Amino acid sequence: MNKRLKIVLISIALLFGVGFFQPFAINSAVYAGKCGEADTNVIDCKDDNIDNTTVENNAIIVLLKKVIKWLSGLVGVVAVVMIMVAGAIYATAGDKDEQVNKAKTMMQNTIIGVVLYVFMTLVLNFLVPGGIL
Repeated sequence: MNKRLKIVLISIALLFGVGFFQPFAINSAVYAGKCGEADTNVIDCKDDNIDNTTVENNAIIVLLKKVIKWLSGLVGVVAVVMIMVAGAIYATAGDKDEQVNKAKTMMQNTIIGVVLYVFMTLVLNFLVPGGIL
């Protein structure tokens, strides 16, 4: 793949990536505050008088849900970029069998990775009381 095509694909991926993660960055500033005696930007403790023993208010569950949201965004962006790169390799392969096979392998591995991520999310949703979705 030539250098110009790589630069264009990376630029497009970065633009989509920054645009995709912007809502998460805006929301994380809203949660800045105190949780008990600790200053925090990650765990949302709206009221110190709430019962943190319930599933909905458990700090670990809240953190796990936020991590899953971030990972879902990251997996989606990486999958789209990998499919785009594989498509570009496939389109420019011409009659080179090794390039065609490389592109097909990249697409297959990307799809397998997304399926495994979805499976992991479903297993976590089953294991965590109250679910993570």
